[in-house]
Amino acid sequence: MSQKQPQGITACKFQTPTGIVDSLCEGLYVDDSDNGIQKSITLDQAISNHLTGLNWKFIQIENQIAKENRQAAEKAKLEKAALDQKAEAQRTADAEIARKAAEEKERIWKLSPDYKRQQAEADKKRISEEKEAAAAEARARVEALERSRREDAEKLAIAKREAIENQAKRLAEEKEREVLNRRQKYESSFIRPMMSASDPRINCLIVIHMDPRFVQLSEKISLSGLTNLSFPMLADKTIPTANDRKLIALMAEEVKHCVNESANFRKNNYAKAVLDILEKEDASFLDAAMDLYSNKTSFGVYNLSIQQAAKDSLNRLQALEIQTQKQKIEQEEAARVRAAAMEEAARLRAATLKEAQLRQEQQRRDQEQQRQAESRRQDQIRQAEQERIAGVRRQWSARCEFDRRNAYEKYKKAKENDCNVNSAGLAVLCVFAVASQADDYGKAAFDSCMSGAPN
Repeated sequence: MSQKQPQGITACKFQTPTGIVDSLCEGLYVDDSDNGIQKSITLDQAISNHLTGLNWKFIQIENQIAKENRQAAEKAKLEKAALDQKAEAQRTADAEIARKAAEEKERIWKLSPDYKRQQAEADKKRISEEKEAAAAEARARVEALERSRREDAEKLAIAKREAIENQAKRLAEEKEREVLNRRQKYESSFIRPMMSASDPRINCLIVIHMDPRFVQLSEKISLSGLTNLSFPMLADKTIPTANDRKLIALMAEEVKHCVNESANFRKNNYAKAVLDILEKEDASFLDAAMDLYSNKTSFGVYNLSIQQAAKDSLNRLQALEIQTQKQKIEQEEAARVRAAAMEEAARLRAATLKEAQLRQEQQRRDQEQQRQAESRRQDQIRQAEQERIAGVRRQWSARCEFDRRNAYEKYKKAKENDCNVNSAGLAVLCVFAVASQADDYGKAAFDSCMSGAPN
């Protein structure tokens, strides 16, 4: 059955005066061989034209229903556009009329008394608002000035307070440095030879010297005998007043407290000779204080007494330190000598041990060389003996080889005569057999001879 035109509708696009549009198309075989005039043909005719060389082609044409629908839609669109344009023109005309009417109304309103009255009220309100704004601005400036003044006053107060605090801090630091310097001064005076800086007595004496209760008394006497005494203090012949005696008693109690507080430390940390010197000094100080308190002596005598006691203790401690250092040096020297002697003895022992080790090593090397020499000599003897035996065995082997040949020849000659009595064929076989037997006989003779060879 021959086919007609292609069946089916497909989507396609077409160029129109208004642009490219989407539509539906149908396929069509056409013959354009007649002066470019296209006419519809079937598929069979298209195949025939193709085989015969006639012009044909396949084209797509818009579906008639789709075309009518498209044209109707385009027409409706054009009509809608015309209506929209007309409506827009009408809206523009109406807006222009309304604008002109509003302008005319505005012009008439501005010429009316009500408008002038409203303008006057508006000007009045504007002037009032400007005055209020100016007043608010003036108030703000005044408030800003007042706030700046308060801030300046606060800054000035803070600066004054900081200056006072800095002054107080500086004075406190100066006082602290002064106290520290005084402590260091006293401490340097109280620390003497053979004494420890950790001695509680030292800090206790510093506290007494810096006690404000004894300021008045310290102008007349030394509180410990360890500080410098002026000439007027040493020459003072006055005796204590009632108030002085109270302070002397209080000072003596504080010193006794220092003595008791440091007793255990000194007992555990000082040599007996140092302890005896310090205890004698404490006793001299308390005895002098008792005489002064009892008005038996004057201030000058008291100062001379405790100064001398302090000097005696210092001299004895220095002498003890020199003696201790000398003993320490002697002990260190003795220890050094002992160490040197021990080191020398150890060196001699090490040298002796090393010499013995070297001798043992030399003996071991000599014994090893002797052993190796003896081993080489024994190897040479064994090698010479082996060579001698090898030479003897070679000679013996030569003699045995002669015996083998002689036995072979004799056996072969003796037996070959027996083979001659046989026929020619058997004689040949007999000769081969005799040769083999003669060879075995010769080997047996060789082995028998070699069995007697020396090993």
